[in-house]
Formats: sequence, structure tokens, C-alpha cells
Amino acid sequence: MNDQTGSMVVLMSNALVPGREDRRFPAFHRWSWATAWPESHVLAFADPALRKSTIPDGAWYLDAQRDSIRAIAEVVAAEAEQRRVPLDRVVFYGSSLGGFAALCAAAVTHSRAVVEVPQIDFRRWFPGAIKKVEEHVLHGSVGDLHAVHPERVDVWERFLHEGHIPSFTIVTNELDKSFQEQLALIGQVREHPHYGKTRAELVITAATQGHQVLAKDVATVLIREALDRP
Repeated sequence: MNDQTGSMVVLMSNALVPGREDRRFPAFHRWSWATAWPESHVLAFADPALRKSTIPDGAWYLDAQRDSIRAIAEVVAAEAEQRRVPLDRVVFYGSSLGGFAALCAAAVTHSRAVVEVPQIDFRRWFPGAIKKVEEHVLHGSVGDLHAVHPERVDVWERFLHEGHIPSFTIVTNELDKSFQEQLALIGQVREHPHYGKTRAELVITAATQGHQVLAKDVATVLIREALDRP
């Protein structure tokens, strides 16, 4: 964490890389980027469910018993208050499942988000990934969890649950598996009364293809631009 005040960047972890990461320790992805924002505090959060099982590569911050996203958001809000950082000067960043989590957490805290190729509704992700989460994290079906707590599974449902659409930027491309869901989310936001109070962007880039993310020097600049917006 940097010493100066004024803004905060919160990094949400993406899926683990099979065979390349030691599961005995939490994965704080992109922590090495922290120096890219020297005037901001930087926090990083691992996906807590991955400490409980060695099977899934990602758990989408899901938990059948508690709302992990809300718990993380409360930690961020408390940290921001202690350091006198306004919540609208907090930017959550993540890619893929980290992007899903960043959008949801930003809605809870009324902060901002910059995300890359995020999933929008976990029920529409790859069946194999869903099965692993169901068997080793939820010990039940994602559908059952959605029936009771849709906001833990679907970004749009999180926005509705919190009564707030955060300002966000989604960076994606037409070949990403979740591209149509990302487009649909923008459409839902546009038609909602809260849209006039927020800034929602979908950036389609030719710099990536499929489920890929931008290079560090490009992504960190996008986050810095989000920090600097009035």
C-alpha cells in the first residue's frame, strides 16, 4: 500500500493458472502493478474459496453461506474511511472472474470499476468450471444459489440488489465468450433510471482477441484515467 492519500485501487484476483501457482498461499494477482499508481493506496483480494479446495481454478468469490463480495466491500469501505479516501475515488479492477467481482464490489461501495473480459452471469460460463464450483465450493447448484441470492451470481442482479449502478468501463472484444452478455448489460444499464447518474462504458478493442487482456502498460493507464475522472 502506498503512503499518499487521495485515491485507492482495489485489485480482484482472476482464476489460478493450473500448475503454475502454489495453492497453499492466497493469489494476489497483479500486485506487482501497485507502483503504477504512486499517489494511490492499493489493496488486493484473493478469491477466498480457493483456500478451501485444491480443485477449482476459480470460484467467482462465491460462497453458499455468506456474501464474500459484500464482506470485501465492507473492508474496502472501512479502509477508505480510515485513510480519508472518498468512495468515488476508489477503483476496482479485475479481469475475467476478477472483473465479475470488481463490478459487483463497486456496486456495493458506490465506487468505480475498470474490468476486462468479465463474466456477467456465472451460470452462463463453461459447464466444467460451474461443476467444480458446485461440487467443491457451494456443495449445491449455482441455480439454487441464484434462486435465493441472485446478486451473488449475476452482475445485473447485484446492481438491482444494491439499488446502484456504479460507474464502470468494460474492455472486451467480439470473440470473448461473454461478449453478448456484456453488451446486454450495457443495454440494461442504458434503459434503467439510474443510468443518468453514472458513467457506463463498453470499450471494444482490437488489441486483444478472445479471452485475453491488455498489456500492463495499457491497463494501468485505463485505471489511472478512471481515478482522474471528476
